[in-house]
Amino acid sequence: MNAVVVGYSISGKSACELLKANNWNVKVYEDDYDIKTWPYKNIKGKDLFEELSDVDLVVVSPSIPFDSKIVSYANKYGIEVISEIELAYRYANHDIVAVTGTNGKTTTTLMIKSILSNSGIDAHEVGNIGKPYSSELKDMTESSVAVLEVSSFQLEGVSKFKAKYAICLNISEDHLQRHKTMSIYSLCKQRVFINQEKEDVAILNYDDQIVRNFSKTINSNIYYFSTKQKVKGTYVLDGYIVCEINNFEKIMPIKDLNIKGEHNLSNALAAITLAKLLNIDNCIIKSTLSYFKAPAFRIEYIGKIKGKDIYNDSKATNIDSTIKACKSIKDSITLIVGGYDKGIAYDSFYNQLPENVKHIVFYGDNTYTMLSFMPQDVPYDYKIATSMKRAVAMAFESDSNVILFSPSSSSFDKYASYLERGEDFSSTIRDYYSC
Repeated sequence: MNAVVVGYSISGKSACELLKANNWNVKVYEDDYDIKTWPYKNIKGKDLFEELSDVDLVVVSPSIPFDSKIVSYANKYGIEVISEIELAYRYANHDIVAVTGTNGKTTTTLMIKSILSNSGIDAHEVGNIGKPYSSELKDMTESSVAVLEVSSFQLEGVSKFKAKYAICLNISEDHLQRHKTMSIYSLCKQRVFINQEKEDVAILNYDDQIVRNFSKTINSNIYYFSTKQKVKGTYVLDGYIVCEINNFEKIMPIKDLNIKGEHNLSNALAAITLAKLLNIDNCIIKSTLSYFKAPAFRIEYIGKIKGKDIYNDSKATNIDSTIKACKSIKDSITLIVGGYDKGIAYDSFYNQLPENVKHIVFYGDNTYTMLSFMPQDVPYDYKIATSMKRAVAMAFESDSNVILFSPSSSSFDKYASYLERGEDFSSTIRDYYSC
């Protein structure tokens, strides 16, 4: 059997190794690839009709769009094209919890993994979280549980993939440079449920109308979570998180959650719904979430420097994330925004900014796109920075009490990832403090 893996970064390399371990002959298609260094033939720049003539399968890395040249050629040959998570699924023999949505995927995935691990389950966080599913299979058994963070890019290429438990947290405008419309983007997210059967479980955010409407086409058992009203699942009542699945249970006071903000409360409700469906003891749930810390660069408090509280929210790669970050802070804010231009409109960004945002510093390739949507009369001033160092200096010059770095866009204009961008902000803050 012959396969081509498109994209040779962390996901592509893991796919190659899984295929090779299962006796596939593997070639790769990669722009930036040193053929002398790695053990796979690179067919980039070669005659694709010839190279694909004997190929049985094409595995596409998440960063590769499905309208790319190589996928088009594969389609003409009638070759099956799948994503890396679909490939891994075909060699998996354990239960899967799949977590998708626009925001909160990583936090919720880690919450679930922590609860399961603390209850004695062999749980593994994999997928979009930074650990390719295919690379972790060797460490998993039939009794393991894969807690799989899945993006819309990964879900584009699934066909047989089926999660025992599938969760959708929310849907807001994102990745339109690839998906083109909100409808297509939403349909990609919905694919996490397409192969579920009656014995499987779907967990939906009742407060998100798009997600709630997914219930019309889902075949599995549906449970909800909500911060606003009573639902079949997990909700908020009189300052408590309560669950109503088999019977009514008080799980824990909201104030005991270690991570704050309504968005994190919603994430916790999703994790708790899954935990109760697995009959995990309330004491384990409460103790886990009482100490759980959000991953790095998600409204991460850096400290008070020169009289200002500093927050690093580099993970905010869309409008909704930044708005939630701003609303989670009550004091006056200088907001640093900007990054890769995703091809989206920013009118909703300005419409939703809370009143405590007093200053905005723009830094990123989409600066002038963002400015083109700014209304004429705004209750804040703004500046444009040409470097991270200058953006931080401008923020310290303002009279607000908080500096919030929440870019509202992807990092790929200047950085390899939101992690690299977050490190740059934090190191710049440290350098500024030492001045």
